[in-house]
Amino acid sequence: MIAVLVIPLLGSEFTPRLNEGDIMVNLTFSPSASINESKRNVLILERRMLEIPEVSEVVSRIGRGEVGAHSAPVNVVHTNVLLRDKKQWRRGMDQAGIERELRLILDQYPGVMANITQPIQLSVDELVGGVQAQLAVKLFGDDLNLLKEGAEAVAGVLREVEGAVDVQVQQMTGAPQLVIRPDRARAARYGVTVNDIQTVVEAAVGGTEVGFI
Repeated sequence: MIAVLVIPLLGSEFTPRLNEGDIMVNLTFSPSASINESKRNVLILERRMLEIPEVSEVVSRIGRGEVGAHSAPVNVVHTNVLLRDKKQWRRGMDQAGIERELRLILDQYPGVMANITQPIQLSVDELVGGVQAQLAVKLFGDDLNLLKEGAEAVAGVLREVEGAVDVQVQQMTGAPQLVIRPDRARAARYGVTVNDIQTVVEAAVGGTEVGFI
C-alpha cells in the first residue's frame, strides 16, 4: 500500500537516457577549415580531454565519405571518448559529471561548436530526426539569410530553457566555393564541349557534382 502512494512522486520520461559507457563528442569547426586545420584542432582537444581522470582513450574521425548514408565535410569531427571502469572513477563522479567537465574544456576553446551525446544515441537521433540531436527545430524557406536569422533567434530562446544544453544552429552558409566560368565560344573553336570541361574539372578538383555558370 505504501509503495502505491509513492508512485505519483516518482519521476518519469518517455524514453529514459541510458548510460552506454562511452561518450560521443561532435565537433564542428569553421566551414572553411581544411583537413590539416581540423586535425590540428582535434589533436589539441584530444589531449585536453585525456586530462580528465575518468577518460582512458579518445579516438576521432574527421569527416565522412560521400558514399555513406550520412556524409560530412572535413570541418565536422566525431570524437569517441572511452571511459575507464567505474571502479577507477573519482568518488561521487558520474557520467553527467564527466560530460560537464568535457563541456568546460570545449567552451574554453574558440571556434568550435560541440554536441555531447553517446554512440548509440547518436545513431538513433540521426535515424529519427535526421540530425545529431535529441530535439530539432526545423525552419523552411527560400532565403538563406532570413533562415539563418530565424534560426539564431530560435536558438537564443532555447538556450534560456532549463535543461537545454549544446544548443546550436546547423551551418548553412560560409563554405568556400570554386566558381568556374568556361569561355564557351573559345571552347567551341577548339572542338571542346562543356561535358569535356566538366570531366577534366571533376578529375582535378574532385566531387560528384560539377556545375558551371
